[in-house]
Amino acid sequence: MLSSSILSRLSLLVLLCLGLACSGEQQQGTPPLSPSGSGSGAVQAQGNSPVATESGRQTNSGGKAGARADSARLALDEDGQAINKPMDGPGVIRGHLTVQKSFDQPWTLRVKVLPDRDGKIGPGARDVPMAAGQREFRVEGLALQRYSVRALAPGWNGDAQSLQLEAGAENIYSILSLTLGGTIEGRVLYGSGRPVANLAVLIRNDVDESQHETRTDSAGRFRFGPVLDGSWSLIFVSEEIVPLPARSLNFKAPRMSLPDTILSNVSDLVITVVDGAGNPVPNAVVTGVGNLGGVIDHMTDRDGQVRLRFYPIGTYRIRSVHPELGDGYVNLELLENAVGECRITLK
Repeated sequence: MLSSSILSRLSLLVLLCLGLACSGEQQQGTPPLSPSGSGSGAVQAQGNSPVATESGRQTNSGGKAGARADSARLALDEDGQAINKPMDGPGVIRGHLTVQKSFDQPWTLRVKVLPDRDGKIGPGARDVPMAAGQREFRVEGLALQRYSVRALAPGWNGDAQSLQLEAGAENIYSILSLTLGGTIEGRVLYGSGRPVANLAVLIRNDVDESQHETRTDSAGRFRFGPVLDGSWSLIFVSEEIVPLPARSLNFKAPRMSLPDTILSNVSDLVITVVDGAGNPVPNAVVTGVGNLGGVIDHMTDRDGQVRLRFYPIGTYRIRSVHPELGDGYVNLELLENAVGECRITLK
């Protein structure tokens, strides 16, 4: 028989084993509540119930992002083109648009990614359409990186602001502005002071190649507006001759008044071809050359005329030929202070 001391020790060992087994079963069950009645950790969502994030937004635990109030979340690719590319970063850019003059049209908020300190560009850029009259803006879901923020509207200048979203500064307020574009105006004259009317004039942006075109009026004047700030090229265009090279303009609103553009040592020429009875002859070939340059090789219109612009002054020997009515010649002295006119009679 075992002694009583041995039996007592065996009993204690059995009781100890039973206690350990019960403890393991309790750990696999429901965790006890904290004294306040709530769990000590984050509450786990069941099914598709919403969970509040640190930024106060809600998502569904089923893996689908909650609907955003942002109706347009467009990313820009490396070439600056808007593309559909939803983001879900912690950054927020919000702010207010100020406008100096009356402004009641839709505009665009452009949030463009800039290279970070390491020269890398991450995702998150957007073009956000804004309604007419809307002044407050808010863009969420941005990655923490550098951005250029700018308001855009046709005919209005918007200065870009550089912002850095980072830990501790995830939410930034910005004040943007739009100012009305300005005007570029000038005048084109011949060397004699005569106005150059109906001349095509255009300005082309040196960055995005957008352009505006107009024509000089009867006084030789032209005007563009509204024009955005930036580098532009002023170009005079003629169907016959390009009389002047492009001129570079560094424009800043509100106004740029250019000095007169002078077309020196050129003038206009009108040649009329008639038959022996004095009737105009259409479809007659007209050729010629000037002693200071200028080559003529045209055909008369239905009124029997050839109209030429910006031809060098000097002496011209001009010939006209028609297969049925014969030919004719004329000498013309083209001067700077008047339109040169001549009449050729076919024989």
